[in-house]
Order: sequence, then structure tokens, then C-alpha cells
Amino acid sequence: MCIRDRGMVDEDDREPQWVRACAAALSALHAASTNEEGALEAYYLVQGAQAPQDSGDPKNPNPEHTEALESMAAMQPVLRALLDAGVTPECFAQEGKCQGFFRTAETCLVLEAAVEADGAVCDAKWRVVFSGALADAPTPTESPGLTRRNVARFFECLAQLEGAGPAAERFLCTILQEDHEMLVADQQKAIRLDFVFTALLFAFENKFAPHPAAKVAKLALEVLDQSTLGSWLVMGEKRAALTQPQSFEVLSAGLMELAAPNLPAEPVLDATQARQFSEYMARTFFSHLTLYQAVYSLQRPETKLEKKVLLETAAKPLPSSRAKSVEQIKQEENAAKAEADLEAYRAQRAKDEAALTEELIEIDPEAERIVQAIVRKQRQAMKENFNQHYADIES
Repeated sequence: MCIRDRGMVDEDDREPQWVRACAAALSALHAASTNEEGALEAYYLVQGAQAPQDSGDPKNPNPEHTEALESMAAMQPVLRALLDAGVTPECFAQEGKCQGFFRTAETCLVLEAAVEADGAVCDAKWRVVFSGALADAPTPTESPGLTRRNVARFFECLAQLEGAGPAAERFLCTILQEDHEMLVADQQKAIRLDFVFTALLFAFENKFAPHPAAKVAKLALEVLDQSTLGSWLVMGEKRAALTQPQSFEVLSAGLMELAAPNLPAEPVLDATQARQFSEYMARTFFSHLTLYQAVYSLQRPETKLEKKVLLETAAKPLPSSRAKSVEQIKQEENAAKAEADLEAYRAQRAKDEAALTEELIEIDPEAERIVQAIVRKQRQAMKENFNQHYADIES
């Protein structure tokens, strides 16, 4: 019994076809640009476009036609250099288009073509979307999922000297489009992520290349999903989980496709890698198949808790008549600071005067009697002034 889904387009499987088609388009562009007659028309035809028409008047040329000729002439040495160097394009496909990047140490050429629903681009027209310095080249669109490139970056995380495990786990959440913070609340997703992590770790420890590692991780995930997700509805009825022989048949069929595919396909795994992976699945997944099925078939009960949130009463805003401008606030702050400085100056001055008086008394005892006499005279004069002031008020 094998119910594998073959409707998905595998980017790693299609990439060799994309590379061949993109390289052929590069050769066709160069050949068209070097034609003795009709080079511009042939150059645009290869890209699925129509070349600007020549005005036929040397004194009044069509500016678009002239610009197109100059652009094609500038592309000839670029195309020739890439062909002579034997540069292989690196293809990225997403959102209905495929881009091929021809990179050298300093330059980059990007060709783009539409991708069919099944991933085919052989009959598509490749057009030039960028040609220039490598630093100015557009960034390729990385696809999520267990692709060769993503697995290679996952291996780079595992090879770090510090924090390898957490870094690899966070990156795996990114490529599988899972929220790392939500895994605590959803244990089934956490188990599924851990299952993929351990499969990739097995491939890393056994020196699998990124492409075979991505394939075995996909196969392991396929076996897990088909063997445990029994809650899927088929024809309105709940599908029962697969038995262990049925689950092992899914694994066997997948291993046959990877290790001994039909010609002319090339095997992804050699005999040793296929044996290592089957032994790994036997001692991990199939040893706990019943437990996996139980975890995915039982739904955790959800408890809804209600909590009253008390809102504080907002402060009543001041009337507009009491509002102050920024200048008024600054003036009040400056006035308060000046008053505080004056009080501090007065206190320091009184302290200095008292210290000076004590110093004078210690030097000359006669000075104390002089000071006391002066103080008595000042008090007497102030008293007379007060008496006179009150007498004037009463009269």
C-alpha cells in the first residue's frame, strides 16, 4: 500500500533541467547577437520579445532601435566571457518564475523565464533581467522547505563551535515556516519538528551531502505524516492510521526511488546510505510507531480561562486656560533655579560671616565687646524706627 503524493514539484529534482535550459538560452543569446544579418531581431526573438523597428532614415534614427543595438553590442563580450569560462548557472524558482544566476568573481548575469505548474521551463523564453557588477546583482529568492540549499545552511549551523543546536533549530523553524514560540503550546508540531531535526542530524553525522540529506529528510517526514495523521478525512470518513507493514511499504517505495530509480534517472543514495537510513528508521521511528500514532490521534483538551482586566480611570485633563507653553515652563524652571541659587548664596554668606566673627573674637577679645556694642546700637535703632512707624500709623 503506497499513498504517496506525487503532485508536488521538487525543486531539487527540477534544478538540473532548469540549469540545462538556462545554459542553452545563454548560448542562443550569444549566437543570435553575432548574426551577420538580423542580429537584433534574432536576439530579441530568443527572449520572446519584438525588437524595435529601424526608422530607415540615417539622419533621423529611431532612438529605441539605437539603444537596443548598443545594449546588444555591450552584451556580446559578457556572453562570450561566460561561455568561454564555462560558468554554470545557479537557478532559483518561486512564484511562477525561474531565475538563472551566472556569477564570476566580479560580474553577474541574470536570466529569467516563466515556470509551468509542473516546474517545466524547457520551452520557455529566457530574458535578460540584469547584467552588471556582482555587488549590484539582485538577491535570489530563497524557497522554504527541505531543499538542498536550505539543508546546506542547516549543516553550517550544526558545524558552529558555539550554539550549534539552537541556531540549527531556529533555522529549521524558518525553512519549515513554523513559529518557534508556538511550539510549546502545540506539542504535535514540536514532535514533527524534532523528528525532522534528528533525521537531518543523522544525515550530517553520516556525512551525507546536502542533496541526499534533503531527500531522506523528506522521505522520513512523508513516512511520519502518512503513518500518524489518521485524522484526515477521506470521502467524508475518518481514515485509520497505517499499520506497521503499510508504513514500512511507504518507506521501501521511497528508498527504491532514491537508490534505484527507473532509467534514465540517476540514484540519489548509494547502497550504503540506503542501508544506513533504513536502519536509522527501524531503530527510531518504527520502534515507537504506536507511540507516534497515539500522540497524533489524541487531541489535547482545551481549557478556556477568563480573566477580568481592570482599567484605571484616566486622569481628568487640565482645562486649556491652565495649559502652559514650553517657553512658560522653561521660564518657571529658570526662576525657581535662580531663587534656589540666591538662598544658597545667602546661607553661605551668613555662614562665612559667623566664621569670620568667631575668628575675630579668638584673635582679639576686645573685638567681642565692640561687636556686641554695635549689635545693641543696631537693635536700638531698629526699635526706634518701629516705634516711630507704628506711631505714624496710629496718628
